[in-house]
Parts: sequence; structure tokens; C-alpha cells
Amino acid sequence: MALPDKPYLPLDANTSLEFDGVVASLTELGALILRTIHLDIRLHILHFVGSALRTTYALEQPYNDPDPAILKLATDLSIYDTQLTSYVLPHQYAFLTSNLHIVASAALISFSSSIPAMDKFGLARMILNVAVLQQSLKVVQPDATLTQAEKFYRLGNEDCVGIIASGKKAGFKTDDLKSLMRLVYNKERDGKNGSLEDYQNRLGLFS
Repeated sequence: MALPDKPYLPLDANTSLEFDGVVASLTELGALILRTIHLDIRLHILHFVGSALRTTYALEQPYNDPDPAILKLATDLSIYDTQLTSYVLPHQYAFLTSNLHIVASAALISFSSSIPAMDKFGLARMILNVAVLQQSLKVVQPDATLTQAEKFYRLGNEDCVGIIASGKKAGFKTDDLKSLMRLVYNKERDGKNGSLEDYQNRLGLFS
């Protein structure tokens, strides 16, 4: 009996169906694993950004390092990159890492309501957090940009009148701008034109 010149499986009708079932099951399992990793990376970002923003930013002195949670996230993103490039195909890698910056930027802005307090040093550290996270995201997503989050926190350098005018023009949500004003309101600077509540009410008129 001549040997086949190509690899083959000696299957009959029944074993062929069983084999096809195994292949289908493995394909489905692979897709499930990819979806799980896709979700895990995004939840990982949300968790550590949330942790970074649940701490006080009333620092009373300058800090040259970002928040430890941001540093941990940066390390983890590098680990993700090493593992993914080793074990998944390029199109799968693209699926897993696409639009991570959108998740991170939205979290950095919307979780601002979790920050207990902030001073000028804390504001500078938040801007540093954004810059470090953006650079870390570029490891896995080269086109990552956190411009919107950076713009949001740089608004904190303006007075409340400026936050209202510039913030609404930039398209930030009213609730997010209220959170920012709560953090940066300065009675000596802003008090002559109203209380924090007055400014927040004024902001609501532009909703």
C-alpha cells in the first residue's frame, strides 16, 4: 500500500464528525479566551486608574513621581505586551489592544469625582499621571493619546470662570466640570464672584 504524500487523518464518516466537533469547540474556546483577555485589560485599567484617583491630591509639596497605582499599571501594561506578542497573532493583538486610550481617558475624567481633595501640587501630579499613563499605553497601542484627559486637568489651572467657559467649549460633561471645580475652587481667587455652589449652578445653565 502506497503511503500518502501529504499529511492526512484516517477518518471515517463518524470520526470525521467528531473531529470537526473538537475543532469547533477549540475555535469557540479560543474566541472566548480572547474576549476574556480583551475585557480583563480594560478592567485592569479601570481598577488602577480608580485606585489612583481615590487618594487625596492635597499634597502640600511637589511630587516628581506619579501615583503608585499608575506606576503599577504601567508595569502591567508592559507585561501584557510581552505576553501578547509572544502568544497571539497580529490581528488578535490588534483586537485586544484597540482603543485602550478611550477607556483610560474616560476613567481619568469621570473618576475625578472620587478624588477627596486637591491642591496645586496634586493637580501637577495628576497631569503627570496622565503623561505617564499615555506613554505606557503607547507600548501596546502606538497611537494612544490621552489629550482629552490632559486638557481636562490643565483646566484646573484656570479660575472657575475659565473652567466654565473653556470646559463647555471643549465638550466636557457638566458633572465632570463640577467635580473639577470642587477640587480647585479657591476662595481668595474665585470667592469674589460667588461660592462654589454658585459656580456649579452657573455651569448647570449651560447643560
